[in-house]
This record gives sequence, C-alpha cells and structure tokens, in this order.
Amino acid sequence: MHKCYALVLSLAVVVGCAKEEQPTTGTSLLPTKEANVLPATGGTKLGGDPAPTTGVAPANTETGTSTAANAREPKGATTGSTGTAATPGQPVASSSPRPARPVMPAMPAADVKVEGVAEDLGSKVEIEGVCKISEDSISCWKVDGTSYEDLEKRIRASFDKQDNNYGYGSGPSVQIRLGKKNRVVVFKTTRPMSSSGGLTLQSVGDDRFGGSSYFSINLNDENMRTYDMNKPMVSYEVRSVSAEFNQTTTSARLMSFEPVRENPSMDFKIGASAPFEGRTYTVQSFGPAKKREGMGYMSGQEGKFEVVIRVSGPQNKISPSFQPANSSGERFAHVDKAGNPVTQEEYQAKVRTYSENMQKAMRAGNNRPQSDYPQYAQAYLQPIGGTPETMIFVTALNPKHIAKLKITGSRMKSIELTGIPLDPK
Repeated sequence: MHKCYALVLSLAVVVGCAKEEQPTTGTSLLPTKEANVLPATGGTKLGGDPAPTTGVAPANTETGTSTAANAREPKGATTGSTGTAATPGQPVASSSPRPARPVMPAMPAADVKVEGVAEDLGSKVEIEGVCKISEDSISCWKVDGTSYEDLEKRIRASFDKQDNNYGYGSGPSVQIRLGKKNRVVVFKTTRPMSSSGGLTLQSVGDDRFGGSSYFSINLNDENMRTYDMNKPMVSYEVRSVSAEFNQTTTSARLMSFEPVRENPSMDFKIGASAPFEGRTYTVQSFGPAKKREGMGYMSGQEGKFEVVIRVSGPQNKISPSFQPANSSGERFAHVDKAGNPVTQEEYQAKVRTYSENMQKAMRAGNNRPQSDYPQYAQAYLQPIGGTPETMIFVTALNPKHIAKLKITGSRMKSIELTGIPLDPK
C-alpha cells in the first residue's frame, strides 16, 4: 500500500509517492489526509507576503534588523564593523545592507505568435493537456477546459510504474512554488522521421519562473517502442509552470530550426574568411585554450585548444557551426590524447580490439578485466561564448592539423504558443 506525501521545504514543496512503512531522516512524511503545505512555525502565506520561516527570527519593524543577533550577542559586545556598543535588549545595527534582488531581463518578442497549435517545417507542437497535481490527486483538462480523464490515467501509470521500478526515494516527484498557481503542461510533438529540422520546446510560462522538464513523468514508452519508420514520430514532453493566481492562461516559447543549404568552407589560417548568409566569418586566432572569466569552460581533453572566429555584417537569425577538415575537405572524426586526428577505421579497430579482450577475460573467469577503453575524443569545435563580434570555440583537435573549416548552420525562428488554460471549465 502506498500513501502520498509532501516534502516540506522553506522555498518549495515537492510532492510524490512513497511507501508508507519506509522511514526517513531529517524530513517529515505527512500522510495525505493530514498533510499541510505550510511549516508548523512561520512559513509562507499562499497568495500573500512571505511570513518568517521556521528557525529565522522576525525582523524588528522599526529598524529592519533581526533580533536573533541580540540573543547571541554577549553583554557589552560591539558590532563587528562599527565598534558601537550593543545595549542589551536593543537591536544591533546591520553593517551590510541586503543586496537588491536582480531583475531578470524580459524575454524578447517572438517572431511569430500562434494559439493552440504551432506548425513549421513539417513539425507540429500542440497542447495535449494541462494538469494540477497535489499530494493525493491528479486532475487534467484539455485545451478547451474540459476534463481529460485519459491523461490523468497515463500520468498516474507513469508515477506508479517508476515508483515500483526504482523503489522508495527514487520515484517521480513534482516541485511547486508556494504562493503561485502550479500546473503541469503536456505537449505533443509530431514530426517526420526524415526531418533534419523542426520545432523545439524552449520554455513555458513567465520567464521569471521558467518551466522545468519533468523527465520523471514519461508518457513516451509505448509510443517509442512501436513507431513506424514510414510514419511521423509522435512524442510527449512534460513541463512545469508557475503563474500568479489571477492568471487564466499562459504561453510557451518554441524555436524552429531550418538547415541552411549553403555549406561554404574557408582556409584555416589567420585572416582567412568566408561569407555565409549575409555575414563574414574570419579566423582571428587559435592555440592552447585560455580560461576566460564569465564564459563556459571545458576541462580535460575536450577543452585543450581554442579557436576564435571574428564576425562582421548585419545581425541575422542564423546559428552557424564550424567543422574542422583536412586539405581534401574531409571532416575529422576522432582525436587521441595528444590532439592528433584518428580515422574512423582506426577508431573502430581499437574498439573491436577492446571488446575482444574484454570477452576473453570474462570467459576466463575474470569478471573485472583490466582493459583500457580507447581514450579518443570527438573532433569538433564546441562554442563556449564570445561577444557580438567574436565566437570562441574549444576543441580536442590540435589546430595544426586543421586545413579548412566547413561552415553549416540553421535558420532560427521563435514562436510563441498561446492559449494554455491554467484552469478547467
């Protein structure tokens, strides 16, 4: 027998299912009918201003400082920064004002706005349904607000299956924000099996709250096992969304990626350049990778070298990529630890040898054979950052082996999918 529970946190509540008899350490499992989403002391008032949380002293209404410091401050003590004597029973002045909370930049307007269904490049994304999941219930509705019992059953089945497969503590869970309207949105995507582009779901809801993916709610098992290569592929993606209580609908942001047919190449040397979709790309520098503040960084072999490309020309909606190639225009596949290129044939031969040695050792009774897997990295340029005028890449391939860069890219388009109902009819 299972009972549902609530994990009570100061900032969020995670709800899921667990076995009743299992103990836990440091976290209270509240039975479904007795569960309270607020801590016993303090907590956050739903739909209102935050109240003090458990273990935090309330602020003094006149000075804005916490009286908890007074209880810990010995008589006659001075403040750490000003040296002012602390009078017993009086609040100690704060030496470091609370920093202002950063404001998230507004999401730029989408290129296209549609309602209910988005279609582009043969792909289609539609709202399968919206659900409200609590400690002991799941209710779902369709895009028109009517009840959707079949979706409720599918989500329950996903919870039950994973809870049974993984056991206590590893089953699916749902995270919510206190004081917000919390929902789970299910999207259905249909795309041709042969498609190289299409629609991708980026985010759901207000950009202040985002929309986390729920990989634990899997509705794809049966579909993914039985799809026909000659028919469009159907998949489902589950996202969370938090909104204000007075909101009745929300929206999702999608991106459309269309491969560009033009594939130019340029010589790999300082100053060499090539035009691509209205912009010019020039090799600015290359060599050992530098650690740059405020940018991505890849440790190990993949981040051993760097390539910097300078960009000029008007802004466009193209996302370019660069593939290193030899003088014949053939792309590199793998590299060894020293950054030297390894052909696909050499790589496959090494993998076969490794597999054969493993099998021989296991047949001889050695269940833990010591055999080194080929330590090869892929030969590609990984973007880590840049400026409006430069693009910075890291790679495991020593640049001295690169003769050309082949340029490919995708044309991007942002789509806002509106009309996601946050409440049933």
